[in-house]
Order: sequence, then C-alpha cells, then structure tokens
Amino acid sequence: TCRKIVNWRNYLKFPEEARLSPEAKDLICRLLCNVEQRLGTKGADEIKGHPWFRDTEWGKLYHMKAAFIPQVNDELDTQNFEKFEETDKQVPKSSKSGPWRKMLSS
Repeated sequence: TCRKIVNWRNYLKFPEEARLSPEAKDLICRLLCNVEQRLGTKGADEIKGHPWFRDTEWGKLYHMKAAFIPQVNDELDTQNFEKFEETDKQVPKSSKSGPWRKMLSS
C-alpha cells in the first residue's frame, strides 16, 4: 500500500519463509533508504557492482530471452499483478509531516 511504502521503516520485515540471501536483503535495504546513502547515487556501476548481481553478465543481458513474458492488453493492464485488499488505514504516529501527508490522511 502507499502508506506502507512511504513508511517503509515501520513496515519492512523480511519473513523467514522468504529465505532471502544476505545479499538480497542488503540490496533491498540499500535501495530503500535516504537518497544520500542510496545504492546508485554514484551511478549505475555502483548498482552493477553489488554482490547480488555478481553472476550477471551485463554485456549479454540485452540479448537474453526473458524468463517470463507477460501477456498485456494495454498500458493500464494489471492482470499480471496479485490483488491485495487495502486493510491498513492508519498512518503511524511517528510519521513526519511532509508534502505527501495530506494525501495519506484522506
């Protein structure tokens, strides 16, 4: 949900059943942080150099066949995404004010 994305510090948890590697968790955390510390602020090579991508052959990537090619009817087609019900209506009290605050409180 939008609220959970904006307040990711309060909601981001890695469930045990997800069995993410330490490299995957590090990549996610280094992308979900303040822009000053975010992976990639020094350019794409910083992202490409992350250990999670160590086996990626960047030069061959463009020519590789995708593992999954979704069927899409138009640019607004969302049939390939899971459907989730909006259940969390509260914004945590620790949220700071900002230009998005009005949008979240409606």
